[in-house]
Amino acid sequence: MNINYTTSTVDSKDYKRLICGRTDDTAKLLGYIVSGLSVAIFGERRIGKTSLLYLIRDIINGSINVYQSELIDVSLKNAIQNLEAKASNCIAAYLTLHDLNNVESKDFLQLTCHKIQNDTQLFSSNQGIVYPQHNSLVKTFEYINNILLRNSLQLVILIDEIELLLEMSNSQQLFRNLRGIIQSCTQIVFVLAGAEYWHKQIKDKTSPLVNNIQVFYLKSPARFAIENYLVKIPLQQYFVSTGKNAGTNTDIFVQTVIDWTGCKPYYTQAACQVLTELDIYTRNQQLAKGWQDLVVKDIEDSVEISLNNFYDNENLDVVSKQILILLANKSGLTVKQISNQLGHSSKIIWDRVDDLESLYKIRKQGSEYYIIGELIENWGRKTQDIPKTVNKWFQRLKWITITCLLLLAPYLYFYTHPPLDRFTCKFTGGEVVVQMPKSLEQNETGKAKIRASNTGKAKIKSLLITIHSTSINYQKEETNQIKIEPVNRGETKFVDMSFVSHRSEQRNIFKSSISIIKDNNQSNTCSFEILARIIPVKKYWGIVNFLLVTTSGVLARKDLFNLVSTTLPNLLGIEEKDKKILVLKDDED
Repeated sequence: MNINYTTSTVDSKDYKRLICGRTDDTAKLLGYIVSGLSVAIFGERRIGKTSLLYLIRDIINGSINVYQSELIDVSLKNAIQNLEAKASNCIAAYLTLHDLNNVESKDFLQLTCHKIQNDTQLFSSNQGIVYPQHNSLVKTFEYINNILLRNSLQLVILIDEIELLLEMSNSQQLFRNLRGIIQSCTQIVFVLAGAEYWHKQIKDKTSPLVNNIQVFYLKSPARFAIENYLVKIPLQQYFVSTGKNAGTNTDIFVQTVIDWTGCKPYYTQAACQVLTELDIYTRNQQLAKGWQDLVVKDIEDSVEISLNNFYDNENLDVVSKQILILLANKSGLTVKQISNQLGHSSKIIWDRVDDLESLYKIRKQGSEYYIIGELIENWGRKTQDIPKTVNKWFQRLKWITITCLLLLAPYLYFYTHPPLDRFTCKFTGGEVVVQMPKSLEQNETGKAKIRASNTGKAKIKSLLITIHSTSINYQKEETNQIKIEPVNRGETKFVDMSFVSHRSEQRNIFKSSISIIKDNNQSNTCSFEILARIIPVKKYWGIVNFLLVTTSGVLARKDLFNLVSTTLPNLLGIEEKDKKILVLKDDED
């Protein structure tokens, strides 16, 4: 039977009969379902998640009988009877969220009910089972669950492209409702299929469904089935029927296609489709020189969008994209080598390669990692620039510099705005305290705070305070003298005096003296010293601080972008996860 290869995933028997190598995956998934477990399916785009959901629905509902005899996978064809028996009390409904008109919970509910009725005919007025009238997700499924209990049935709801639910404004509430349905509606099982972002939600435990759902990783189908049923036998039949390939061993094509595609069915069908459509033979029916390059060019043209999406998927974080591009250009690298090349810690690289391996984008051989599929790897090498090598010593030096600049910014403030120092000059019956900054620089202005206290037993009639310095100009009403009168017993009086510092006579200090005359009699003379700041930056400290912070930001901008893009979703998810929900609140309440 001739095969019409296609790269379009459609719900038709002509497409579904080509499903290969999924016997074990189907049996395992059905095992979870009949055990009452809801399942989260993860896999890279175009790995076959939708095809598997079609297959599960058709086996459960019996509609696979329409095309069972035409299945090209002999092992799957022979297993159908046992698989159907395993799920004999189940009914299934499939929906893809691409069918949603609006990304709102009400639309999701309406679409789900419509698909349940369309695939299972569960709601029958003849049997007194009316179509759900509730606008509440939880109440609708409670209603459906009661119908299933009365009829001893289990409903399997297969939801494709689950990431679209995550785009809803109330997605967390919707998933909490789904969690409540999974926990309370014993006759309803969900199978939720998605790619990178869906996987991240479950892995990082930011989804409310964590601990309520079984994880299922979908990888390439069984090699034997792909190699024989999808590639070798159909190509042999094609070449015989067309008279092409005379004297050429078909195994050459088989091995080449498998190496190109890594058994990924989408790319395998694309390769086989080109092989059956492209003229790669000479007049005497021999393979043309360089036929592989001709075929690869046509394959790349037909699947270019998917190839680009492999490396530049919006749901992939920056580090994961860098790893894929690096491995496309330099295959067979270890985690340590990837870490050294990209400048990220080994811990971060381990986490990302684990995700990429789980999603079957890369494979591990020994301690080395490779892109799965030469076609995908070569496309990355041709279209993606290799990430620049990051010298770890340079990286460390850069971060030391950034740290020093950031520490220098607050230090500069305290350097130019030192705390006040106290200089005390005692005299008979009292004391004068002058408060000045601990350090000054040339041309600095400010206020000297002067405090005069009467600590004696008699009243001070007048107190004349003179502050003199050759390098600091002290002034109060155009003089460096302050007259305070009177100062009663136990009283303290406060006065401010302006100052302007000039060039220090000695490089490291400013010298000043205090002369005190009490009641027109010389009482005491004291001197004090203030440290001189060598670098005069107080006038410009704001600008300098801005430059320090800006420079550190420029140096760190790429690393900060990577950090934010990889951690912000986690932080937002953790914040959402930490909200304690004591009561299951329906989205309509």
